[in-house]
Amino acid sequence: MRHKDRRVGRGITLVECLVGLAVLAIVLSAGLPAYTGWRESTRLRGAADRLHNDLRLAQSEAHRRLSNVAVSFRRTADGGWCYGWRLETACDCEQLQHCVIDGTERAVRSDDWPGIDLAPGIAGNTLIFNPRRSTVTAGHITVVGASGDQLRVVVSGIGRIRQCAPGGGLLGLSECE
Repeated sequence: MRHKDRRVGRGITLVECLVGLAVLAIVLSAGLPAYTGWRESTRLRGAADRLHNDLRLAQSEAHRRLSNVAVSFRRTADGGWCYGWRLETACDCEQLQHCVIDGTERAVRSDDWPGIDLAPGIAGNTLIFNPRRSTVTAGHITVVGASGDQLRVVVSGIGRIRQCAPGGGLLGLSECE
């Protein structure tokens, strides 16, 4: 008696493949908004961290050189923003090689952070770190993401630089006072 030859590994049917693709599409569509929000939050925090670190660097340069360091913020002609720093006087961060210390350009432009906006709340849009008195122009810079989420970098008159979140709790930061 002969037995029919049964194939052990037949593969998958077209119906099984379509069901698998439908499940994958549902999972991806549910996860995409969360991923997009996470990516934007990460970019917002990255821009605020970069600004915070650059201000700390400018402050340390002032102390190291015993010379004022000016950090200038401005709107660019194309609707973007930039900031830069140099010794003694404000610089024009729109011009290449205008914000320079020891031959290194010290400028950050909005092209480096797409979808991020800066709104300085500083008199004259310039912070001046004075090493002799350890003081600085007080103010804050608000970093705004594409969705409207905001982080703020606050500079006190005695040189303390910190981050906070207007409305509180965003990305683990305390609420701005």
